[in-house]
Order: sequence, then structure tokens, then C-alpha cells
Amino acid sequence: MLLQAARAAWRRNRGSGIANAAPHYNGTVKGEIDGKKLDVKVVCERSKIGKMDSLSARSDPGMEIDAKDRNGDGIAVSVTGDMSQPAAAFTMLVGGKVYKFGARRDLKVTATGLSLKAHFKPAPNKPELTAYDVDLTLECA
Repeated sequence: MLLQAARAAWRRNRGSGIANAAPHYNGTVKGEIDGKKLDVKVVCERSKIGKMDSLSARSDPGMEIDAKDRNGDGIAVSVTGDMSQPAAAFTMLVGGKVYKFGARRDLKVTATGLSLKAHFKPAPNKPELTAYDVDLTLECA
């Protein structure tokens, strides 16, 4: 009986937006990457387990650490950071190009997020890539 009630509720709510609610954007990533301006809303999640204090921010619903544009705006941002060490990994789709980089030394941690200002060079085994500058700020509510 309970299973039948659950199925009936699912049928009633299908397509209503209840099961597929819009993401709750509670932060922004702003700045510039490779000369391209960026100002995008993100969903921030923060969790503390023992001494580890992790922060993640995603711009597109259902996005993990990949850089796939799922909402059609041409931008995808994924940031995962350990605020206790500090360290962060970035995967971004901006201007049709995917950028993947990590940071420790140039990363500044704040009470509500992080910021990074750095110059990245391609790895020696990737001569087809070009160097680029990053100036980004992640702010979470």
C-alpha cells in the first residue's frame, strides 16, 4: 500500500518541478581567466569532518568535477577546495575552452570562500597549450 501511494505521488508530481527543483545558488565566482571575464552564480557546499574543512562550488545542476555546460549559458565552473590546508582544484569551461588547474601557494582562503591570482604555464609535454593568467574570487553565503 505504501509503495502504491509513493508511485501515485510520483505520477502527480512528475514534471511539476518538485522532484527537479532549481538549484539553490548561494555563491558567485567572479574574475578573469585567460583574458575572459567571468561572473557566474554557483551552488556552494561546505562540510567539516574532523580537521578537514572542504568547500565545493558548481555552476550547473548535476555537475561534478567535469566541465560540461548543463544549463546552456556556455559556462561551467567546478571548484573543490580543502580550506584547512589550503588547496583547491578548478575545472572551468569559459569561452569554449576547458581549463583545469590546481592551486596551493597563490590561494587565499577567507571565511566565506577563496581567491586565486596566478599565472599558469603549460606542462612540458603539452606544447600545444598556452600560458594564461587567472584572477578569480569564490564567495559563498
